[in-house]
This record gives sequence, structure tokens and C-alpha cells, in this order.
Amino acid sequence: MTCPTWWRLNRAVRLLCASDAPLRTVAHRVGYRSEFTFGAAFKREYGVTRGACRRRVSQRP
Repeated sequence: MTCPTWWRLNRAVRLLCASDAPLRTVAHRVGYRSEFTFGAAFKREYGVTRGACRRRVSQRP
């Protein structure tokens, strides 16, 4: 993964964990024009969907 992609996806994970912002908003905040492109990059890197990542974090005690 290239540095800008790594940075954008790591920032996205932090935003997903720290807010209830819609996935589309998170995608735009980290520099993706389309929610679909963001979702594909996220799943390719982390092996789970963005929604699944957010649900896992919200279920932690």
C-alpha cells in the first residue's frame, strides 16, 4: 500500500471509531470521492467492510 493510501485508511479507522458520522462522510473526509472506492480500498487492506469494523469497535466494553 502506498503512503497516502495508508494514511487515508488509518485516518478513516480513527474516524469510524470516534464518531457516528455516516460512512459517506468519512470517505469524503479522508479524500475519497466515492463511497464505493473507499469501501473497496478498506476491504482490500483490512479484510472487513467499514461497517463491520465500526460494529466491532462499538461492541467493545
